Amino acid sequence: MMEKRKLSSSEESQYDHKLSSLESKRLKSSDFRTEDLTDIGVFFADNPITVLEVKEKLQLALEIIPQNDRRSCTNLRRRNTVKIPNCIESLCKFTKEHVTFTLEDVDWNKKVSLAPKFRNELLEIEREAIIDLQKAKTELMKFSDEFLNDETNQFGLFTDKHDRLGKRMFLDWSTNTSRFLAEIKKVLEKLSSPLEVPPEPIRDKIEDVILREGVFTSLFMKFAEIFFLQPDFGEHKTISLKIRNKYIGCIPDVRFNQSVQKSEGRSCLLLMLAEVKKDVLKVPDDDDDSKTPWIEKKLKKQVLGQIGSQLLLECWHSVFVPKSLGIVCIGTEIIFLYMDTEFDHYEALMANNITDSHRSTIQYTKSFDIMKMEDRNELVDFLFWLGCLQIQDFNEYFCC
Repeated sequence: MMEKRKLSSSEESQYDHKLSSLESKRLKSSDFRTEDLTDIGVFFADNPITVLEVKEKLQLALEIIPQNDRRSCTNLRRRNTVKIPNCIESLCKFTKEHVTFTLEDVDWNKKVSLAPKFRNELLEIEREAIIDLQKAKTELMKFSDEFLNDETNQFGLFTDKHDRLGKRMFLDWSTNTSRFLAEIKKVLEKLSSPLEVPPEPIRDKIEDVILREGVFTSLFMKFAEIFFLQPDFGEHKTISLKIRNKYIGCIPDVRFNQSVQKSEGRSCLLLMLAEVKKDVLKVPDDDDDSKTPWIEKKLKKQVLGQIGSQLLLECWHSVFVPKSLGIVCIGTEIIFLYMDTEFDHYEALMANNITDSHRSTIQYTKSFDIMKMEDRNELVDFLFWLGCLQIQDFNEYFCC
């Protein structure tokens, strides 16, 4: 898998220049706030919904073509149902039964400056986690060997013994699952490596945490590949939209595109990923209003404004146009977000003609920790469905 390319300082300065050089005021999406979203009729839902409810909303978005979608005639082929290969049901079952590890006690935010006493305690936890992962990988490989050597189809994956697609998909699933386990092991080894505590004078001037945000994004990438989801790190093009006489722009980090749609010049974004820092988590506050949306108690308003604006910016590029789907990656936890908007609201934004009747909602799920089996199992069916939606034709993808 490609490593995520960080923008150089010159690229960052060019990007900042692009967002500030024209006659209208320009903002980066990171400057957007929840108050700005409210001003244009975009609100966060009060409570989380389940991934099953998100899936149902996405399925409806694929099936229904809005009457005022001027591109409907050219997008009839895009608005189709997802083709699910016969083996996906078995792969869902295998994932739940053979990827069973849980790492609850690991401190993924471990700091360089941690006192030796606590460092040794965490070191023992990390070593045990590495042993557990090695066992999980060994058991997975044993199951894979038994499966691939099975001539009787006792596992029920294939429609017949000549089902080449089922075998290729199983092999891909097994390989990517093994790579995910190996990636976690590599991160744990980095976490448990002996560290040199920086001198006191410069300690406050350097990053204190051992693992930065990009490490967890890479972990999620490996996890997503189990479900045939393929990341696209994009062309680093600025996406912008004029809202209230301000140009809001961003350069997407990681996107999951439908390759067929992209090659045909049609809406291709399946899913966008936003990488945020741990310091955006809100400290629980007893003074929080009971009417405050759940997600505003979880994340700070600054990052919510950024994510909301990015979802809005991606609407026109989305497979689910005018809806869009995103993921927030916070350490080992992820949250799905769904921008539920309509064409008349989007067009009113572009025309700077927002009225009180325009209202869109950002739905979201609870947070899921991909290091916990229980949380992963809630996501398995949904992620395989998204993988099928992205690949579309597995026979062509695997050249079967």
